[in-house]
Amino acid sequence: MADTALDGLHGGFTRALLDIVSTYAIATIPPAQFGVSVNLNVSYTKAAQEGDTLTITSKVMKSGKTLAFANIQIKNQKDELIAFDQHTKFVANE
Repeated sequence: MADTALDGLHGGFTRALLDIVSTYAIATIPPAQFGVSVNLNVSYTKAAQEGDTLTITSKVMKSGKTLAFANIQIKNQKDELIAFDQHTKFVANE
């Protein structure tokens, strides 16, 4: 776990996880594309602690000709929301 002074998950590491997972979710929509992020809006709702088991889920909301939109969330083993993200990515599907 990326440590902070409080033995929790670092916010920058959380953001990177959300970015990576949503990018791979978007890339599952044919034709697979790895474009650049246009917007990444992260909200942190609870600190993840050392020993937590985290689940990250992502859903592609829309994939168009040039942009794709995904929602992503991280929850702990108690199903408590740790962070969520709305990600817009340039994909150029044409």
